[in-house]
Amino acid sequence: MTRADIRSSLDNRMALLCTLVGETLGEPIEGAIGVASVIRTRAIDARWPDTIKDVCLQYVIRQGREIGQFSCWFENNANSQRVYALAEAMLTGKGLGFSTEFLGSVEKDSGAAIIELAWVADGIIAGALRDNTRGSNHYLTRWLFDKQTVDWAKNRQPRVELGRHVFLKL
Repeated sequence: MTRADIRSSLDNRMALLCTLVGETLGEPIEGAIGVASVIRTRAIDARWPDTIKDVCLQYVIRQGREIGQFSCWFENNANSQRVYALAEAMLTGKGLGFSTEFLGSVEKDSGAAIIELAWVADGIIAGALRDNTRGSNHYLTRWLFDKQTVDWAKNRQPRVELGRHVFLKL
């Protein structure tokens, strides 16, 4: 399957789970809930697409390149390879793909971590998990925030820090 075929075939749960794997695998669950909360917050805000899937896969074209709101879908790196492998495994009925080859060296207990992220995805979609970001609609890594390399985050006050991410409301 091509990456475009994979993206078009996903449902909300698959897109959210894959995004959480790409953005938060190996982090504390609070960070995963935070990222998922940002996605849900965007889906109910008129400034973003209306569905969780469309929020996860949103991109803009800059200088002829797809730039994703969530880089795990649009950058060619270890995270995107992992995300697309998981998505394809789910779409083709091959399970979650807990093989060593699929996971790389993310962490020893990655299979359990993905099951935990599936629980987060289900809880966010069902409305059973509360927003632990205090209404944030953006996040970035602590490292990027400290370096002030992202224009939209400059001179902003974080609402909360969870895992390796800083959460902000713009």
